[in-house]
Amino acid sequence: MSTIPASDFQTVAFIFKRRYSDAGVADITQRDKPTYTMISKRQGLGGQDFAYATVTGNPQGVGNTFDASRSAASPLKGEQFIATDVVKYGYLTLDGPSIRRNKANNAVFVDFVVRHVDGILAQLGSEISFDLHRDGAGLRGRRASAAGNTITLTKASDVHYFYRGMTIIAAQNADGTSPRSGSTTVMKILRASKQIVVADASAISSFSDNDFLFRLGQTASNGIQGMGACTPLAAPTAGVLFRQVERTNDLEALAGTRIDDPDVLPEDQIGNLAVQASLMGKKLERATVYPTEFQAMVKRLGAKIQYTNPGGQAKIGFQSIVINAASYAIEVMAEPDIVPAEVRAYANDAHNITYLGSTVVYLIRDDAGVAHNIGDADGLEYRAVFQGNYLQPDQAAHGVASFQSAS
Repeated sequence: MSTIPASDFQTVAFIFKRRYSDAGVADITQRDKPTYTMISKRQGLGGQDFAYATVTGNPQGVGNTFDASRSAASPLKGEQFIATDVVKYGYLTLDGPSIRRNKANNAVFVDFVVRHVDGILAQLGSEISFDLHRDGAGLRGRRASAAGNTITLTKASDVHYFYRGMTIIAAQNADGTSPRSGSTTVMKILRASKQIVVADASAISSFSDNDFLFRLGQTASNGIQGMGACTPLAAPTAGVLFRQVERTNDLEALAGTRIDDPDVLPEDQIGNLAVQASLMGKKLERATVYPTEFQAMVKRLGAKIQYTNPGGQAKIGFQSIVINAASYAIEVMAEPDIVPAEVRAYANDAHNITYLGSTVVYLIRDDAGVAHNIGDADGLEYRAVFQGNYLQPDQAAHGVASFQSAS
């Protein structure tokens, strides 16, 4: 008597034909992520890299006489940034016995597959959204103390960036350099006490208080260089090139506006950033803050919350308020993945995600479909991928600030 193997992709092909179109996958990966959902996404690659130009000055051949204007003639000023593509994978396996147990009831079987595949896609989308606001190193938190396998973090907000089942590593520096050897898995999340419980803290050699924590596999050299890299709160240093550009030649035009003042309320900082951008001829349209800061702003300003629907196939709506700054209105949104101590403001078309493939995130398909036989085991595997990077071609239309926190 023969048994139909669980690792038969044909048994689940109908689920993916019905549910997992490229547009459907995009909706799953973007839910509850306002910046990632609403940012422009562009397909393409120029040669071996993502090259984009930033104009920082007009030709300066202007004078009160013809000879003076001719003598002062100069070309358009600008820089060309060179970014490389970053690859992120999502990998999921379903074991054969579990598949066979669920196949007896078709509805249960569909739910079993869908919940797992939706989960890995949503997690990959969360990783992109997290990276979108950071510098590429992937820093998730810092160890304040430890009692056995229970790790207390320095900041309560950081606990939300860890997940049960996540494999983590530690390093002595915030950029991931001087890493400790070994890794461990997160077993519990204790949000109220800003703690995580790991499987075996001793698996990370010399694991110490003040160590920085990262997801296994991400380093500063292979992470998405998000807003934390393109518009850093700390001013770039002379001689340190970013994407082959010396940004200190025109700091605000090439690395955005920054205001580091923790004694100013976030709504006032948004206004200050808008004023600075307007002096360069730019108009900021949207600002983002951490959800707890957003709620505090709503209460202070007595603002009416509205819901922004960016479109798409999924019914997604994000909370926002409108404040007036620099003689125009700026939409402010609650963003769970922003660095909690920062407020960011920008023009909507001043940045984008450029990607390779059929869409930003997609399921890898071969000639047979999306489910792949596991070569040495009884089961199926599913693979999702993102390949691209965050680009900021108009840095002058971006700003970042520290602020007086409500928490």
